[in-house]
Amino acid sequence: IFDKVFEGLVEGFVHYRMSELSATKETDESKKAIFRGCLTLLYRLLFVLYAESRNLLPVNEDAYYRVSLSTLKRDIYKDISGTGLDKMSRRSYTYWARLQGLFDIIAKGDPALNVPVYNGGLFETLKDSFLSNHKLPDPFLADAIELLTVDHEGMHAPDAPAFIDYSSLSVRHLGDIYEGILEFHIQVA
Repeated sequence: IFDKVFEGLVEGFVHYRMSELSATKETDESKKAIFRGCLTLLYRLLFVLYAESRNLLPVNEDAYYRVSLSTLKRDIYKDISGTGLDKMSRRSYTYWARLQGLFDIIAKGDPALNVPVYNGGLFETLKDSFLSNHKLPDPFLADAIELLTVDHEGMHAPDAPAFIDYSSLSVRHLGDIYEGILEFHIQVA
């Protein structure tokens, strides 16, 4: 999370800002906004991974499973195994759209998917917030999700990935991750 995932998220947002928003140089203010956006995104991902692994979200129901992070991580694994990250377009935001759709379902709830409204603000995306105005290109988001979900040490066969089980994650682990990330600062090379 510290060495690869967070750095990859930052790189993806900087790439988006340069290629799509014509940003030429990051300021102290923009670096802080990128940092906060990455932190929010990472915590959303960890929450959903945890909630799906503990069946706090109805991942065992077909309707929800189709839009779940569990399905997205499997699709990403299959895509990376088939074509590789280097063959993914940095102008494609397919995974981002799927993830944003899932976050919206969690934020607002969806009776058709048996998803209650999750309060607390983590999934609330204000109109002028960083995550409402930025996207992560497919290779950056795919890399982050793959790093967060695939246990490469437990791999047995390419067609049967060993996914990380987040059900044993505790609130203390999340706190440790949060505190570790707060020590980071963004520098654009």
